[in-house]
Amino acid sequence: LGDVRCAAGTRCRTVLTVPALRGDTAVQLPVTVLHGARPGPVLAVTAGVHGGEYAPMIASQRVAGTVDPLHLSGTLVIV
Repeated sequence: LGDVRCAAGTRCRTVLTVPALRGDTAVQLPVTVLHGARPGPVLAVTAGVHGGEYAPMIASQRVAGTVDPLHLSGTLVIV
């Protein structure tokens, strides 16, 4: 993801920067990648599209903290 390389069976965290457009400020999005120990599909999960919706953000943080990449097939990308 960008310049970040996440080896199989590991968890990586990074920040994606969305550049500013026409006078707006840039936005930084935290990203967690759980790269499973075994090959499989990639699932991307987004939360916080609307800033006041806290439940999906908290749920995404909990998933990122509880899924063990050593027991995962495929890759989970949480934004």
